[in-house]
Amino acid sequence: MWFFLFASVACGAPSAAYVLTLKDEVFRAPLYIGKAYSIDNVVEKEAGVNYTIKQLFYLDGEFKKHDIPNDGTVFTQNEPYDVTLEIEGEKDGSKDSEVVEIKINFNSNAVLDALISSWCDEGVIKTLSACKEYLSGNAETALSMRYMGSYDHLNITNDGVNFGSFMQGVSECSVTDWANAVFTMDIYNAAPYNLQLGWQLTKDSEAYEIYMNDELPAGEWTKITWSLRSIGYTENYFSEKGGFSFKIRCADETQRAPYDYTVYLCNIDIADYSAEKFPDLETRTEEEIKRAAYESLPGDELDRKMVCYTSYSPNYTATTDTEIVKEGASSVKYTFTRDPLKNYPTSMRGNFLLSADGALNDYFTIDDWKNVYLGFWVNSPTNALNIAVRFQNSADGKTFKGAEEMQFGSYTAHKDIPASSEWQYVEFALSDLFELYTEEVAAYKLCLCNEIASAQDGVPVSFYIDGLKIFSKAPVDARDTKIKTLTALSDNYTSEINADAAYVKAGNSSLKYTFTKGATGEPAGSPARGRFLYIESEVGETDLFGLTSAADWSNLYVGFWFKQEAVLENAWVNLAVRFQTSQDGTTFKGSDEMSFGRYEANSDRPNNTEWQYVEFKISDLFPDMYKTDVTKYRFSLNTETSAETATFYIDELAIYAGSKAQ
Repeated sequence: MWFFLFASVACGAPSAAYVLTLKDEVFRAPLYIGKAYSIDNVVEKEAGVNYTIKQLFYLDGEFKKHDIPNDGTVFTQNEPYDVTLEIEGEKDGSKDSEVVEIKINFNSNAVLDALISSWCDEGVIKTLSACKEYLSGNAETALSMRYMGSYDHLNITNDGVNFGSFMQGVSECSVTDWANAVFTMDIYNAAPYNLQLGWQLTKDSEAYEIYMNDELPAGEWTKITWSLRSIGYTENYFSEKGGFSFKIRCADETQRAPYDYTVYLCNIDIADYSAEKFPDLETRTEEEIKRAAYESLPGDELDRKMVCYTSYSPNYTATTDTEIVKEGASSVKYTFTRDPLKNYPTSMRGNFLLSADGALNDYFTIDDWKNVYLGFWVNSPTNALNIAVRFQNSADGKTFKGAEEMQFGSYTAHKDIPASSEWQYVEFALSDLFELYTEEVAAYKLCLCNEIASAQDGVPVSFYIDGLKIFSKAPVDARDTKIKTLTALSDNYTSEINADAAYVKAGNSSLKYTFTKGATGEPAGSPARGRFLYIESEVGETDLFGLTSAADWSNLYVGFWFKQEAVLENAWVNLAVRFQTSQDGTTFKGSDEMSFGRYEANSDRPNNTEWQYVEFKISDLFPDMYKTDVTKYRFSLNTETSAETATFYIDELAIYAGSKAQ
C-alpha cells in the first residue's frame, strides 16, 4: 500500500527546472580567428537537451555591436575581437541560458610569439592582429608594432628604435641550410610618412652590426629579403650564439617628435636560398663583391683599391675614371648626393675615403713618422670643397693615437678648395696636425671627409682625386717656418714653404712666393708691384736674425739666395729692400716708405732659373737710420715685374754685419 502511494505521487509531480551548465574555462577549447567554433566547446552536454545560440555578437574598436552569423550551434569569428555568446538549453519544455565571453585567439607561431614577447625600446607596443587590410599573402595573423616617442631620426648616430627579436622562435623557420639562408617577410607601413627598416645582428654578446637599408613607403607593403650569407652569417647564430633585432626609424626629414607610427609584419621566415625563389637577391659577401669590383674596374691599382677596399659614408659613391686624370691611367671619381637623413654629422658633410682596416697600410712606405705628410691632386669642376683629414696610427695595431674623430665633426685640419676644372695639389702635414706615434708604427687609419655647402638635396656633385700618397720628408727649416709666420704679404702675393730639393739652396726647405698681377698692388694703384716679405721685430734673444743692440748697425747687410721657377717671357723681376730702425720702439728712421713706391734700394734680377745671391748694404742705402741703441727694426722686400704672374724662391735669408757676397 505504501509503494502504491509513492508511485502515484511521483507520476503526478511537475519536473524540476532545467539548469544549463558551462564548462570550466580551463577545459574550453580556444576560439581562433577564422576557424569554425562549436558551442559544444562551452557547455557541459546532457542527454535530451537541445542547445542553440540565442545571441552572438562582438564589439569593434569603436564599441559598435556586430552580430555574428551562425547555424545555431557553430560559428566563425573572422574579426579580431572577443565574442559575447548566449547559449540556450531546452529540456522537457524547461529552458535556461547563460552568457559567456570568449577571448579571441590568433593563429600565431613561434616566430611571432617570440617577437611579441622579446625586449624592445621604450615606447614600443606589440600586439597580434588579424585585420585583413594588414595581412599579406596567405598570412592569417600579423604582428602590429607601434612606436610612440621622441627618437631623433635626424641624428646619424641613432640607428633606429629597437622593436625586438624573434631569435627564440627561429626553430620554426623553414631553413635547412644555414650556409646560404635568406630572411624574408612582408611589412606594411601604416604611417602617413616613409620609414626606414634595418636590423641589428649579433654574433656574440659583445659585438654587433647594424644595417639600415630598406625604405618603407607610407601606406604600402614592402617585401623584405636579406641574404644572411652576404654579411657572413653562415651558421645558426640566432638561437644559440647571437641575436636578430628589428630597427625602424622615421625617413622623412619634415617630421618632428613626438612620433606615432605603426607597422605590420607577417610571413616572417628564414628560408633556404634558391635562384628561382630569389632571382634578384645578392648573396655574395662584401669581400667577394669588393674582389670582383677590384678585378673589373679599369685604372691604376691604387685607385681601384681606394674604390673597392676603403669605405665611404652612404651619401657618397666612388668609381675609377679614365677620362679626367692627373697622373697614371685613372683617377677616383667621388659623387656626393645631399640627403637630410644622411648626416655625417651634417647633411653637407660625409666621408669619401675611410681606410680603417689596413687597406692602405702596405701601399705606402713611411721612413720618418716624425715628419709624415698626406698629398693628393683634386679636380672639382662645379663646386667648392672643404676637405678635412683625420689620421691615427698605432704601435701595436690596437691602441691608436691622433685625430679625436674620424669624421668632419669640427673645423680642424681642413682646407678650402675652390671649384675648378684644373688640378689643384693639396697637402697636409700630418705630424704637425696630430699627435702620432713616431716609432715602430704598426698600422694607421686615414679618413678624408668633405663639406660641400653649395650642394642641393638630391643633386649629385662629383669631384676627382688622383695621386694620393702618404710620405715622409725632411723637416723644413725652422727659420723658413718663422719667416712665413711673421711675414705680412700684399694681396697680390701668396707664400708657402717649399721642400722640393730642386728649389732649395741649403738645408731642407726654402720660401716659395707667387705674384699674380691684379687690379691693385702695393703701394695702392701699382698692380705691377707688391710686397712679399715684411717683418717688424724687437732686437735681442728672440730676434729671428739674432740682431742685438750691440750689433754693428753701421755695417749692416741683408742677403739671400734668389731663384726663379721659370724664365719670364719679355719680363723681369726688380727687387727692392726697405729698412727702418728705432731706439724707443715708436719713432723709426731709415727708408721713408716700406713699399716699392719709387726706384731706390732696388736691383733687377737676371731673367734665368739659376740661384743668385742678392745682397743689400742697409747702412749705406739708408744712412739716416739709427745705428746705435737700436731696440726695434722694420724690414720689407718688394718687387716690380711686368709679368702677369711670377714664382720665385728665397733661401738663407739673413741680416748680418759685413758682406757675404762672393
